[in-house]
Amino acid sequence: GYGAAFSPAGGSNYAVIGATTDIQNFNHAVNQPAGVGFIANLATTGMSAQVGQFFLAAPTFNPNSTLFMVWGGPNDLFLGLALGADLAVVGEAAVGNLASIVGGLFVAGAKTVLVPLMPDLALTPLGRSSSPADAAALSLFTAGFNAGLT
Repeated sequence: GYGAAFSPAGGSNYAVIGATTDIQNFNHAVNQPAGVGFIANLATTGMSAQVGQFFLAAPTFNPNSTLFMVWGGPNDLFLGLALGADLAVVGEAAVGNLASIVGGLFVAGAKTVLVPLMPDLALTPLGRSSSPADAAALSLFTAGFNAGLT
């Protein structure tokens, strides 16, 4: 999908670090680490773009034995925090994006899709280094996001 060679053992991985659930990339948008913002090809490597690349590749897979894993959401939160966005809106949009991605995979013939819940972001390095109020907000975001997925 994005210039990386696939494993000679098979499989395909379209994951890109910093991907949000839409087409954006958190790392590109906030230029972290420094200089990443100048990598134009990284700007639109979000999960929705990744699944678009997957469909463009006209994949062949055995729907009876292929496991698709769709895991995202934290980068949406991090971008929302960086931009001062309404985090409830960010969470709702991320859940909707994931639902669209999973729906697209099912339309393409997928039978088994794993969508893990988000771990409590208050327990991450960001959460642990935050004020108690901010850590509580991260836990609340996580709970709301996970409730939206289930």
